[in-house]
Amino acid sequence: MSISDHNVVTIGEPREKWGPCPFRFYDRWLEDAESINLAREGWRNCKVTGTHGFVLSAKLKFTKEIIKRKDEQMWCQKSRVKWLKKGDRNSKIFHIMANGRMRSNYIEEIFVNGARISAPNLVKEGVRNFYESQFHNVTWRRPSIYGMNLKSLSAVERLCLEKPFSGVEVWEALSSCDGNKVLGPDGLNLNFVKSNWEWIQEDFMRFIHGFHEDSMIVKDLNKTFIDLIPKCSKPESMKDFRSISVVGSMYKILAKVLANRIKFVMNTIIGDYQMAFVKNPQILDSFVIVEEIIHLWKYDNKGSLLVKLDFKIAYDCVDHGFLDAMMREMGFGEKWRRWMQSCISTPMLSVLVNGSPTSEFGIERGLRQGDPLSPFLFNTLIEGLSSLFRKACNLGLISGASFGDNTGFYSSNRIWSTFVMLKES
Repeated sequence: MSISDHNVVTIGEPREKWGPCPFRFYDRWLEDAESINLAREGWRNCKVTGTHGFVLSAKLKFTKEIIKRKDEQMWCQKSRVKWLKKGDRNSKIFHIMANGRMRSNYIEEIFVNGARISAPNLVKEGVRNFYESQFHNVTWRRPSIYGMNLKSLSAVERLCLEKPFSGVEVWEALSSCDGNKVLGPDGLNLNFVKSNWEWIQEDFMRFIHGFHEDSMIVKDLNKTFIDLIPKCSKPESMKDFRSISVVGSMYKILAKVLANRIKFVMNTIIGDYQMAFVKNPQILDSFVIVEEIIHLWKYDNKGSLLVKLDFKIAYDCVDHGFLDAMMREMGFGEKWRRWMQSCISTPMLSVLVNGSPTSEFGIERGLRQGDPLSPFLFNTLIEGLSSLFRKACNLGLISGASFGDNTGFYSSNRIWSTFVMLKES
């Protein structure tokens, strides 16, 4: 009698159907001249009428369908089986057998309201409801920002922010983007856009010039996926996931252009206490300073206080009206503020659960992590918090930590957390 050293192999049915998965463009298609030629001809022959944003969105959809059909033909030829039937298309068993793709970050079940659920429709509904409530606006009393002596833009800086967009500026923004990042709802990565900018450029420039005048973004161009990244090996509740927003390719180019403009005025409107997303200061300096101050406090007999604020939660709870009020007080022009409100208030969100998106819902508050504009807008908001602390220091209500030749409030600002250091007077 011998004992086998083989492992047990379990053969079962494919994972439960969670719903259709969105289209994804692969860089290997860029090497297929026939596919690119078909996409180019389809783009140029797509005749639709409407706003420039609507035309751009329609051409993206039409081009995507052409690439999908070409890909289905390729898989049909490569599989050499009869699995591809009418209606089966590009998403079932032959595709799994052909490429052996393994799904990562798979959600089998989660706890919702204390109950464990595993049915796909209930899991997707629970995840959607969680994020819909998170981005739902809540009315509460907020401190006034008047009389805080906020820094303000100059007239020249305000005009530079709102000047017409140029083709060179757009290309520089596009070139600086990673072309192979996670794909948004339109399914086309920026490598595709870069490689075919010659025939996409005209329609995109019409769209961005139209945005300059009317501040409008059509819904399809500002759709967003929320991708869930597990924090642990076996996530059981929504707190075990980190969310990242994945925006569409056309919106990302627009947001990158706007982000490149606002970053040049951040040093004008942001105080010396903030060290994230501003020129020259290094974010790691914040932690060194905090450690040094705590070390000095050990030899001080006076009481001291260190407050750590969770900025991840604050990131999702940004009030859009308060952001607009802050930008108005900082001297941003009306046109720029309309642009920002259009970018952050018009998206339709859906959450990817095992690769399949939930139904869409609107956003009433919060900033999308993954939007190139979000870090700079969040810094603008945090300047309001810094101003409140400085005002409290000036009124003698609190005393900031002292180090070197400086005294007063000190904050170490980054995306996830802030340290506020106070010392007893």
